Amino acid sequence: TLSQWSSFCMHNFENKVLLLKAERNFAIDGDAGNTDSLYRDSINSARQHKFANEEAIACELAASFYLHNNDTETAISLLTKARNLYQTWGAVALVEIAESKMDPWSMLFGNNNI
Repeated sequence: TLSQWSSFCMHNFENKVLLLKAERNFAIDGDAGNTDSLYRDSINSARQHKFANEEAIACELAASFYLHNNDTETAISLLTKARNLYQTWGAVALVEIAESKMDPWSMLFGNNNI
Protein backbone atom coordinates (compact mmCIF):
# COMPACT_ATOMS: atom_id res chain seq x y z
CA THR A 1 0.00 0.00 0.00
CA LEU A 2 0.97 3.64 -0.24
CA SER A 3 1.57 3.79 3.52
CA GLN A 4 3.98 0.88 3.29
CA TRP A 5 5.86 2.48 0.41
CA SER A 6 6.03 5.65 2.46
CA SER A 7 7.94 3.80 5.17
CA PHE A 8 10.66 2.89 2.64
CA CYS A 9 10.94 6.25 0.91
CA MET A 10 9.05 8.78 2.98
CA HIS A 11 9.96 11.85 0.94
CA ASN A 12 8.34 10.33 -2.18
CA PHE A 13 5.07 9.24 -0.61
CA GLU A 14 4.43 11.19 2.60
CA ASN A 15 2.51 14.05 0.96
CA LYS A 16 0.37 11.60 -1.04
CA VAL A 17 -0.56 9.56 2.05
CA LEU A 18 -1.45 12.72 3.96
CA LEU A 19 -3.55 14.05 1.07
CA LEU A 20 -5.45 10.77 0.74
CA LYS A 21 -6.15 10.78 4.49
CA ALA A 22 -7.40 14.37 4.29
CA GLU A 23 -9.63 13.55 1.33
CA ARG A 24 -11.00 10.49 3.10
CA ASN A 25 -11.78 12.57 6.19
CA PHE A 26 -13.44 15.29 4.14
CA ALA A 27 -15.32 13.27 1.54
CA ILE A 28 -16.05 9.92 3.10
CA ASP A 29 -15.87 10.13 6.87
CA GLY A 30 -17.17 13.68 7.14
CA ASP A 31 -14.62 14.25 9.90
CA ALA A 32 -13.39 17.83 9.82
CA GLY A 33 -11.48 17.36 13.09
CA ASN A 34 -7.94 16.90 11.82
CA THR A 35 -8.66 17.36 8.11
CA ASP A 36 -7.21 20.87 8.15
CA SER A 37 -3.88 19.68 9.56
CA LEU A 38 -3.72 16.75 7.12
CA TYR A 39 -4.14 19.11 4.14
CA ARG A 40 -1.56 21.52 5.57
CA ASP A 41 0.90 18.71 6.28
CA SER A 42 0.46 17.34 2.75
CA ILE A 43 1.09 20.79 1.24
CA ASN A 44 4.15 21.33 3.44
CA SER A 45 5.57 17.88 2.66
CA ALA A 46 5.13 18.37 -1.08
CA ARG A 47 6.84 21.77 -0.85
CA GLN A 48 9.67 20.45 1.31
CA HIS A 49 10.41 17.61 -1.12
CA LYS A 50 10.06 19.81 -4.24
CA PHE A 51 6.89 18.23 -5.69
CA ALA A 52 5.37 21.46 -7.04
CA ASN A 53 2.74 19.61 -9.06
CA GLU A 54 1.55 17.67 -6.01
CA GLU A 55 1.66 20.78 -3.84
CA ALA A 56 -0.62 22.48 -6.37
CA ILE A 57 -3.07 19.58 -6.32
CA ALA A 58 -3.09 19.53 -2.51
CA CYS A 59 -3.70 23.30 -2.43
CA GLU A 60 -6.61 22.99 -4.85
CA LEU A 61 -8.21 20.14 -2.92
CA ALA A 62 -7.69 21.92 0.41
CA ALA A 63 -9.36 25.00 -1.07
CA SER A 64 -12.44 22.90 -1.72
CA PHE A 65 -12.47 21.83 1.94
CA TYR A 66 -12.19 25.44 3.17
CA LEU A 67 -14.86 26.67 0.77
CA HIS A 68 -17.17 23.90 1.97
CA ASN A 69 -16.54 25.14 5.52
CA ASN A 70 -17.29 28.77 4.56
CA ASP A 71 -13.67 29.96 4.85
CA THR A 72 -13.59 31.78 1.51
CA GLU A 73 -10.48 33.78 2.36
CA THR A 74 -8.36 30.66 2.94
CA ALA A 75 -9.90 28.96 -0.11
CA ILE A 76 -8.97 31.88 -2.37
CA SER A 77 -5.47 32.00 -0.92
CA LEU A 78 -4.96 28.29 -1.60
CA LEU A 79 -6.45 28.50 -5.10
CA THR A 80 -4.11 31.40 -5.86
CA LYS A 81 -1.19 29.33 -4.64
CA ALA A 82 -2.36 26.34 -6.73
CA ARG A 83 -2.73 28.59 -9.78
CA ASN A 84 0.80 29.94 -9.38
CA LEU A 85 2.24 26.45 -8.92
CA TYR A 86 0.35 25.17 -11.97
CA GLN A 87 1.76 28.10 -13.95
CA THR A 88 5.31 27.32 -12.79
CA TRP A 89 4.72 23.69 -13.74
CA GLY A 90 3.48 24.74 -17.18
CA ALA A 91 0.00 23.27 -16.77
CA VAL A 92 -1.88 25.96 -18.72
CA ALA A 93 -5.27 24.22 -18.63
CA LEU A 94 -5.05 23.83 -14.85
CA VAL A 95 -4.17 27.52 -14.50
CA GLU A 96 -7.39 28.39 -16.34
CA ILE A 97 -9.44 26.01 -14.19
CA ALA A 98 -8.00 27.48 -10.97
CA GLU A 99 -8.70 31.00 -12.23
CA SER A 100 -12.31 30.10 -13.02
CA LYS A 101 -12.73 28.75 -9.50
CA MET A 102 -11.53 32.08 -8.09
CA ASP A 103 -14.27 33.94 -9.97
CA PRO A 104 -16.31 35.90 -7.37
CA TRP A 105 -19.60 34.60 -8.84
CA SER A 106 -18.42 31.04 -8.40
CA MET A 107 -17.57 31.77 -4.78
CA LEU A 108 -20.93 33.40 -4.10
CA PHE A 109 -23.24 31.02 -5.92
CA GLY A 110 -21.32 27.81 -5.74
CA ASN A 111 -19.15 25.92 -8.13
CA ASN A 112 -19.58 22.19 -8.21
CA ASN A 113 -16.21 21.85 -9.92
CA ILE A 114 -14.25 22.83 -6.83
